Amino acid sequence: MNKSVIKLFVLTSLMFVALSSLSGEVSANVDHPFASGAGTENDPYIIETADQLDQVRNYLDAHFELGADIDLSGYGDLDGKGWNPIGAIYSPFTGSINGNQHTILNLTIKRPDEWEVGLFGYIKSSTIEDLYLLNASITGGQYYTAGIAGGADSSIIRRIAVNGTVESGGANYTGGIVGNYMRGTLSESIFIGDVHGTYMVGGMIGYSFSVQVKNVFVEGTLDSNTIQTGGMIGYSYKNTIKNSYTTMKDETYKHFIGIADNSSIHNSFGVIAPVGRKVNFLGDDRGNTINNSFLVEKNNYSIVSELIYPEWNNTIWTIGTGNNLPRLKALMKDQTSPVTSMVIPEVPETGWFNKNIPLEFSVNEDATIQYRKNGEDWIQYTTPESLGDGVWTVEYFSTDEAGNVEDRKTVQLKIDTTKPLSNFSVEGTKGKNDWYVSNPTLTLSPEDRGSGIDTTEFRLNKGEWMSYEIPVTLQEGMHYVEFRSTDVAGNVEDTQTIDLNVDTTVPELEVGLNKYNLWSPNKKMHEILATLASSDTTSEVDSVELVSITSNEDDGRQDDIQGVEYGTEDTEFSLRAERSGKKSGRVYTITYLVTDYAGNDSIEVVTVDVPHDKGKR
Repeated sequence: MNKSVIKLFVLTSLMFVALSSLSGEVSANVDHPFASGAGTENDPYIIETADQLDQVRNYLDAHFELGADIDLSGYGDLDGKGWNPIGAIYSPFTGSINGNQHTILNLTIKRPDEWEVGLFGYIKSSTIEDLYLLNASITGGQYYTAGIAGGADSSIIRRIAVNGTVESGGANYTGGIVGNYMRGTLSESIFIGDVHGTYMVGGMIGYSFSVQVKNVFVEGTLDSNTIQTGGMIGYSYKNTIKNSYTTMKDETYKHFIGIADNSSIHNSFGVIAPVGRKVNFLGDDRGNTINNSFLVEKNNYSIVSELIYPEWNNTIWTIGTGNNLPRLKALMKDQTSPVTSMVIPEVPETGWFNKNIPLEFSVNEDATIQYRKNGEDWIQYTTPESLGDGVWTVEYFSTDEAGNVEDRKTVQLKIDTTKPLSNFSVEGTKGKNDWYVSNPTLTLSPEDRGSGIDTTEFRLNKGEWMSYEIPVTLQEGMHYVEFRSTDVAGNVEDTQTIDLNVDTTVPELEVGLNKYNLWSPNKKMHEILATLASSDTTSEVDSVELVSITSNEDDGRQDDIQGVEYGTEDTEFSLRAERSGKKSGRVYTITYLVTDYAGNDSIEVVTVDVPHDKGKR
């Protein structure tokens, strides 16, 4: 093994020990054996000692963080087997552990007759990250032996560094990080050390199915002569490997992957010692996609610099020069959280925006921004999203490439882009032609489902705008009414208009006749001519009609009144000059009805007399 690499690893670890010592003491919670926390994602249990790490096996579904480096020297040696792996295939660890770039030193396991051997025996749907194992010595049995997890299913492993020896005599599924890996992601991790096994032996993974391996490297030796041995993976089935490399010193090492079946390999390389003959990149190639990936001899890296390094992300890798191979930045000492900013327009005094607001974020380094609205699912930010009407609580944070997670930030945005609506009602007695014949009352009922109503105003006949406070009673006249409301956000309603015409006064009518007396009572017919003078000050006269002509004497004759057209504006008719001699005389009563356009009407009555005698004409 490269001593300078190990030295760098040790110095880095010691530096984290020094940093962790700066943290203050945390009082223990009597409800659990850990330093603090509640075991949730937001409040994980904090592990600071070997005994606390050992207690994880009793909390398999909880969430953890390391609060200090932990030295396991001599731990578990009472039975000579060393550390007892956490979790098994039928009782796996399903929580998470964040090492916070702390180191577990001197992990020792001596269990050659047992399966599922490693710091963890078996993990499922789990996340292991930012954890270093230094000077590990692990011996397992027939199946599933590795540094981090003997077996893993549907799990995420990232930013892991393992240094030491992993071996399993005559066993299958042996790897520096994971022995048997079913589904998941392994990224930004390294193994530096020795791996010994028989079948399906890999510097990083022994056997893997449907795993994404990206930005990892392996350095050390492999001890297996079977075809199922690879510097990266022993047996790869339907995996994707990207931007990774291996460099193994053992001359028996031949392949980047031992058996590769339906896998994809991109921008990756393996370094081998010069052997003087052709060596295949894959031991057994079974229908794979290989893109810009190959083996190179040690210290002959010009083709790698030309073809592969340009495809790698220099925010993840520190690219070496000359014969120096790349190193992962995430495993360096970045412990600074990113800082995310949200672009927010100036907030109005009312606290309400009256236009859509774009959710636009920026961060001060390469990091993944996540946000959510009103407690919904978290969304990875890519492009601005427009926020519409509502009261929005927006939470956001970023996670940088080193795994540093920013504390969540929260902002509330109140948005109302919808104009208010003023409903109205009119109470009053309606006549004809949309005229009111009583003083109507106009009531405005504004509504706004966002920020609420601020003001409502109205005006009459293009006059001054007036604040609406109480219902308005309209007097006689023709009224062109305009009204509108404004909400708190400043949205102004489109002005509404109504015509309210009010006429509460009856029209007037003057009736003049050419004759008011008929003399002598000779039973002759006399022509009566009426003169009509009507008026109305508001809605104007609509009609005048002759309603009736009656007599106070009933002599049984039907022709005393002739030439009449009732229901019309008849002004010409004839009356008989006749009377009985018993009373004061005959009186013809002539009745006219005048109606204005509003429906107001009045009656005008005139009379024509046939006197009893000449002295009463």
